[in-house]
Amino acid sequence: MTDLYDPTPADRFTFGLWTVGNPGGDQFGPAVRVSKSPVELVEGVAEVGAWGVHLHANALVPFGARPAERGRGAQATMMLSWSNDGSQPSRSSSTYAVFAGANIGEPPQTGITDLGHTLAPGGVISISWSVSDVASIGIDDFGVIIIDGVRETFALGTTTMEIYGTHGTTYSYTVQVENGQSDQSGNRLVGSPVASDSATADGQVDPAVGASDLTADEESGNTVAFTWNVADDSDVDHWVVCWSIGDHDADEVQGLMEGDNSCSASGDKTASHVSWRPAAAGTYHYSVTAVDSVGNMETAASSTALTVVGDETIDWGSVPDIGTEGDEPPIPQSAWIAIGILVLVAVIAGAFILTRGGGEGGDEEWDY
Repeated sequence: MTDLYDPTPADRFTFGLWTVGNPGGDQFGPAVRVSKSPVELVEGVAEVGAWGVHLHANALVPFGARPAERGRGAQATMMLSWSNDGSQPSRSSSTYAVFAGANIGEPPQTGITDLGHTLAPGGVISISWSVSDVASIGIDDFGVIIIDGVRETFALGTTTMEIYGTHGTTYSYTVQVENGQSDQSGNRLVGSPVASDSATADGQVDPAVGASDLTADEESGNTVAFTWNVADDSDVDHWVVCWSIGDHDADEVQGLMEGDNSCSASGDKTASHVSWRPAAAGTYHYSVTAVDSVGNMETAASSTALTVVGDETIDWGSVPDIGTEGDEPPIPQSAWIAIGILVLVAVIAGAFILTRGGGEGGDEEWDY
C-alpha cells in the first residue's frame, strides 16, 4: 500500500547546492565530508530521484570573487550538463542542462581619456593618454593598444607608447581598458571611454630643399653674414649654419651641432643669417642645414670657406647685430655706418646753432 506522503517525481523536489555540498565544517570542528564539485552534487541528487537543484548566495560563486572569477564561474555554468541513461527514475533518458544562467562578466569600470600624439624626427610618433578613473581600476584590468589591427597589451601604469613609423604613412590606433572577460557573444568587454586617433609619420624634410651657393662675408663687429639659394623651402622651419677647421661632410653636421660654438641657428626660413665669427683665427669651412618643424634635417657638406685673422673674445650668449632675423634680409654694415655719420653731423649742426644763435637782426650769442 502506498502512503499518501511517499515522494514521487511529480512532486518536483529540488535541493540547494549549499546544503548537499556542505562538507560539515564549522566553528566546532573541521570538515567531516569530502567537498564535491557542482557536477558531482547534481549527479548525486539525481540518483536519489530529485527533480532539480537551485542556487543561493555563494553556492556556485564564492563571496568576494573578483570580476574575472565571476565570469569564469558563469562560463562554466553554461557548460554544466548531466546525462541520464534512463536508470534514474525521475528523468527519462536524455542530456539535461543543469544551469542555463547568462554570462555575468562585467566590463572594466574605467577607460581612456586625453589621447594625443606628438611627432618626432625619423618618423617617430609619441602617443600619450590618461586613465579616466584611476581609483576604479580593477585587479584584473589591463590596457590594450591596437595599431592598424595589431593588439599589444600593457599595464595601466603605462601612459605613453611610440610608433617607429615610415615617412608619409598614416597609422590608426585605439587605446582601451580590458579585464579578460567577454559577453555572451564572445566579444571582449572593454571599459568606457575608448579613445582612437591617427597620425602620419614625418621622417624627413619633404620636399627636398636643395640649398646651394652659400656665401660667408666677415663684417665689422665680429660677425659673419651668410646667404644662400633655395630650391623649395615649403617644409623648412629654420636653418642651421655650421663651421669647422677643414672640410666637413653631411654626416658630420650632427656632431658639430652637439659641440660647443660650432653652429648657429636662424629664427625662420629666410635664406640668410648673421652669426658671430669663430673666436680663434683660422680658415673655417661652412655648411647650411634645413630643419623642419618636427626636427628632421637636410644636411649638406661644407661648401664655402672664410679666413678670420686674429683671436677674438666672443660672447656666445648674446645675440649678434640687430636686423638679422625675420622676413627681411639683414641690414648691411655699411648702412649702419652711414646712419652713424648722419647722426653725428646732425648733433654737430645742432650744437652750432644753439651756441651761435640765429635770431633775425641780432648777432649776440645765446647765453645758456
